[in-house]
Amino acid sequence: MATVHDYVQYRCGHQKWVSFPRIKAERRQKEEWLVAQLCTDCYRQSQRDQRIRQTFRDLEEARIRGLADLRGSEAMITWALRIRAECLAEIDQRFEQRRGMPGVTEEMVRRGMSACIRAMNRQTAASWWIDHLGDLPQTLTLDYLRELTSVPLEGSSQRSENPPASTMR
Repeated sequence: MATVHDYVQYRCGHQKWVSFPRIKAERRQKEEWLVAQLCTDCYRQSQRDQRIRQTFRDLEEARIRGLADLRGSEAMITWALRIRAECLAEIDQRFEQRRGMPGVTEEMVRRGMSACIRAMNRQTAASWWIDHLGDLPQTLTLDYLRELTSVPLEGSSQRSENPPASTMR
């Protein structure tokens, strides 16, 4: 397909040399679309700025929630912070759904969230969060359940009726 080249002024004010289709209707449609967009340089910069702002929000949320700092390269930490923040948001949503269920007390929700935070704090390597991206809910649920069963309710004397696995033959 033959093309026509011309300058177009983007929404950001920059002008770029662009290839347009020869058919006038297609050319007009592409030009209308381009003038409403940022040029590629400005778009990339806006994406970088957005990622930086998101990283700062994720760091602040982690500090507020008492999450441990992550270890790894800067790029891995940035990515892992986003993964961990999304995972925490999903956990929050799950606890919020359970909050109104019969038999679920505020103490149970608070205890559950504390157990989840402790389970999340055991993983401080950014690479772990990236490697387990696909199975985070299941992995953290197992850690959370282990945490819940290892910490008795305040004021109760729970005792496991099952012997430890190491003594069973």
